[in-house]
Parts: sequence; C-alpha cells; structure tokens
Amino acid sequence: MILATNPPEPGHRRERRDTPIFEGFRTDYIVPPEQARPSPQAFLVEQDPNYHLRSHYHLQHQFQVVVAGSGTLGQHAVAPFSVHYSSPESGYGPIISGAEGLSYFTLRAMSDSGAWMLPEDRARMRHGLRKRQFTAQPENPGSPSALLERSEAVLESLFAEQPDGLAAWFLRLPPMQMKELPDSRSGAGRFYVVTGGGLIIDDARYEPLGVAFVSADERVQPIRATDAGLEMLVLQFPSDAVDAGSGGI
Repeated sequence: MILATNPPEPGHRRERRDTPIFEGFRTDYIVPPEQARPSPQAFLVEQDPNYHLRSHYHLQHQFQVVVAGSGTLGQHAVAPFSVHYSSPESGYGPIISGAEGLSYFTLRAMSDSGAWMLPEDRARMRHGLRKRQFTAQPENPGSPSALLERSEAVLESLFAEQPDGLAAWFLRLPPMQMKELPDSRSGAGRFYVVTGGGLIIDDARYEPLGVAFVSADERVQPIRATDAGLEMLVLQFPSDAVDAGSGGI
C-alpha cells in the first residue's frame, strides 16, 4: 500500500487557536480512515513566531521534519530539514519557534489524537517502557541549480539502522536517475518526504513537500527522480511501531 499526496489545497489548512497549548495552523496531508488500524498519519504544523510549545509526549512512534523557519527542540537548534524521532511516551521539547515561525511535519505509522503535557501528565506514563529519541540534520541540502548539476546518487545515513529497523536516510539523485533503497522488511513502514526536485511514483510527480507512506509489506520499488533531480528523506519506523497503544494534539 502506498499513500501519497502533494501539498493539499489551501482549504485543508486550519487555524488552531482554541487550545491553551498551541497557536498556529495545521494542514492534514494523510488522514487515517475512521475505524482503520493500523493507519498512517501525516500533517504539517505551522507554529506562530516566538511561540513556546511546552514539553509533552505522545502514545505513538513519530518522526518530525522541519520544513521552514528556525527554532529549538529541547537543546537542539533546528532548521530545514532537521529530523527528530521519538518513541511512545518519550517526553520532548519544548519546541520554541524563531522570529519567522517554525513549520514541521508530524509523521506516524499509527495515528494518534492528542498530546500529554509535562510535568502534569508524567504519572500517566507506563513504567518500564523503552524510550528513545534521535535528532539529525542532512548535510547541505542543495539548491535547485545544485540538483541539476549533480552527477551521482548519494544515500546519506542520518540514523544508523537499529536492530528493530528504526532508520533515517537522505537521498540525493541526479535528474531522471533511479536508485534502489535498502530493504524495508526490518521496519514497520516508512515515509518519503520530498525536500527538493521531484519524485515519480507510478507516473505521478511529487514536488517539494510531497509526502508518501509505504507499508512494510509493500515491495520497495526503485526511487526515480524527475528532470529536476531529487532530494528526499526516507524515514523508517521500528518493527513495533504498529503495536503501540492508541489514544490521547
């Protein structure tokens, strides 16, 4: 199964100011169907300038990808295209946006519907749960002209693949070239996030900020760049990501 979308129509962008913990906008890219499990989820958060989003945790494995603006996530400075992974009930933050705001994707192999705030929801955490976080930044994401001049494919490892399949890569492809990706069967599905150039899937083109989810049982097809070349994040979930608990922005 492959779910894919280019940036949605402007009508999908919703203002969020009805909550005491967040101010900004949210745009749904991949929406889980009702009553369907497991089901991937992808949405874009646009956090207001100079806003302090408090530390919190979620019940699902998730990746976050910064796509615009600047700020900090915990002790890490973030910028396009910083990647952050957190395991279930692993507290992270605060997320503090800079003067131009901060925009980032939230990507999950299984959907979640809320955030648990810290420190007041710490007592809800399950005891003995393994908790992990990783943060990485691709080296020198290229300009459109640099993509056109590229002559070799490069697959940069952002998180070395873990025994349970967790991994992240940054792929750079010259125009119209193809590249085999590492086998995906060790994980629980992966997201593709186009950050530059364009991606071709089944003759459809996906431009920057296009997002696709590929389930673990889908045969991984070679990645093909458009005539603009391609830069793309490949974010693979650990094998237990479809077994985490459901529940409770």
